[in-house]
Amino acid sequence: MSSRPDDLYDAIYQQTEKQHEQVLRLVKEMTAHPEAFSEQEKEKVNRMDIALQTATDILENLMTPDTQMTIVLRQGRIHVDLTKA
Repeated sequence: MSSRPDDLYDAIYQQTEKQHEQVLRLVKEMTAHPEAFSEQEKEKVNRMDIALQTATDILENLMTPDTQMTIVLRQGRIHVDLTKA
């Protein structure tokens, strides 16, 4: 018997992973043919890549209060510090 939160988590994780795969295909295409993309398009692809990789890493790792995580990306690092307000 699966719970609704587990089902929703799985659906969100799978969708995020699928979307990130699409973005990575664009990154590969953009690397091979940079002239085919405007600077605005390149920036959007970069932001999508960062956002989706970060979301995937957060979904994969337990984040409880007072935990920290450093996510290493192609573009650099993001530090997540989950402290109580």
